[in-house]
Amino acid sequence: MLLELTIQNFAIIKELSLTFSEGLNVLTGETGAGKSIIIGALGLLLGDRAAGDMIRSGEEKAVLDAVFMVENENLRLQLKKEGFLEEEDDLLILSREVSKSGRNLCKMNQRPVTLSYLREVGQVLFDIHGQHQHQSLLNEKNHLLILDAYCKDAIKPIYETYQALYAQKKEMEKELKSLLGDREDREARLSFIAFQIGEITEAALKPGEEEALTDEVKIMANAEKIKSLLYESHEYLYEGTEKTSSILDLLNKTIKVTEHLTEFDHSFENTAKELQDAYYLLEDASYTISDYMGRLDFDPMKLEQCQNRLDKIWNLKKKYGNSIEEILSYRDRLLEEQEKIINNQDLVNDLHKKLDTLERRLKEEADQLTGLRRSFAEKLTDRVLKELKELYMDKTDFLIEFQKKALTETGQDEVRFLVSANVGEELRPLSMVSSGGEISRIMLAMKTAIAEVDQIPTIVFDEVDSGIGGEIIKSVAKKLYEIGKSRQVLCITHSPQIAAYGKTHFYIEKTDQAGRTFTKIHQLKEEKEKIAEIARMLNGKTDDEITLRMAKKLIETVNN
Repeated sequence: MLLELTIQNFAIIKELSLTFSEGLNVLTGETGAGKSIIIGALGLLLGDRAAGDMIRSGEEKAVLDAVFMVENENLRLQLKKEGFLEEEDDLLILSREVSKSGRNLCKMNQRPVTLSYLREVGQVLFDIHGQHQHQSLLNEKNHLLILDAYCKDAIKPIYETYQALYAQKKEMEKELKSLLGDREDREARLSFIAFQIGEITEAALKPGEEEALTDEVKIMANAEKIKSLLYESHEYLYEGTEKTSSILDLLNKTIKVTEHLTEFDHSFENTAKELQDAYYLLEDASYTISDYMGRLDFDPMKLEQCQNRLDKIWNLKKKYGNSIEEILSYRDRLLEEQEKIINNQDLVNDLHKKLDTLERRLKEEADQLTGLRRSFAEKLTDRVLKELKELYMDKTDFLIEFQKKALTETGQDEVRFLVSANVGEELRPLSMVSSGGEISRIMLAMKTAIAEVDQIPTIVFDEVDSGIGGEIIKSVAKKLYEIGKSRQVLCITHSPQIAAYGKTHFYIEKTDQAGRTFTKIHQLKEEKEKIAEIARMLNGKTDDEITLRMAKKLIETVNN
């Protein structure tokens, strides 16, 4: 519900503050006094395009603030979740600042927001009838929501069953997509996996192979140096040099000396044995070196083969892992993935069968939804036509059109409201009704019909009394009053009949002060003030006794 509206430096309004009540709030005044400016200010809070000429002459910026009590539970939860409302607070301030420099600042509870977000929230808080772009009923996306709300509890069990099945369908489709992916992507992946497996398998890698090859390459690359060192070692051990005997010859002599010592001291027997063992060990080493020398041979072709094999291993390491073990482990994982993709076909087929069964059930529930909606659409149509007739628009036709679409979370129905304002004219979307007053009365009839289920708490009517009078205006006034029993209504009017029904009445006037025009607003709290204003609306006079009595009688009739 709209509690307060503050306007600063907007059009001819210097500063204005209004406090609204629940029920029917009427705003009256002379033509050009600024009533429509208030609608314009509210329109800006609904996201209208701002222009520099909206700013009062001589001022740099216009500021608009509206205080709302948030009554829509879904909106309240959303705003609390996003940090715009405290846990125990239901008051929300929408603000918009327009400057001549082109700066456009939007806020919600003092926090900057985008214009689109301000518009999104504003359209849940209030609805303006008179300017097409703000009327929620003209937005065909809302028509199914309105019809479903009109169905009330009758639709709930079917709708809940349908949505549960639809959620299962989406989950199953998600799983199927995960298993299959895009068909081309899946085939490409299988092809790529096969290539990688083939490349690794063809290499016939063995754990430890790289280290062995590295050692072998190192030996072959240094064969001449190794041979030289081996020859030198063998010479020292076995052959000796021109200048010295071999180590084995010297050791053999040492053994004989030690054995001679044992003839004098038996304690040298162990030493003699150790020296003999050392001789055998060194002799074996000499044979090993000699044998290695005999086998060592530099083969350029074999070196190239080993180097090529190492290059192949290094290339595979760049692609698949840091070692042969990692490469082989990666190949095993590829084999598992390949098997899973190929074997998933059974699971895919099973899912397809389940999905087909689920879609048949979903279609059955969707058909039930359609049937229920059509039955309530007939009731709503009859109700709207009844309301139109009471507004003396009995020649206006109204129809709720159904079109079948693919299954979505709301069912298979696309719904829109069509109207024909004159006999012989084809039914057309509500947004194509050209007359402002005509569309306002159609909106009034529909708002009355759906008053109990409409979720928008504040409705603003402008031009609703345009071009009508007599019994029609009385009926319009009653409709506004009836809507005001369950919703807050703001109505700018030139009609005394509508004004008489107002629970809260504001009088707007234009004054000149020091060569400047100002708009002022005054809430008519005293009965005599209200009588005087309605008398002015009746024939332009506030001091004519007959007119005053007529005004008083009109108010008494309404009160009764």
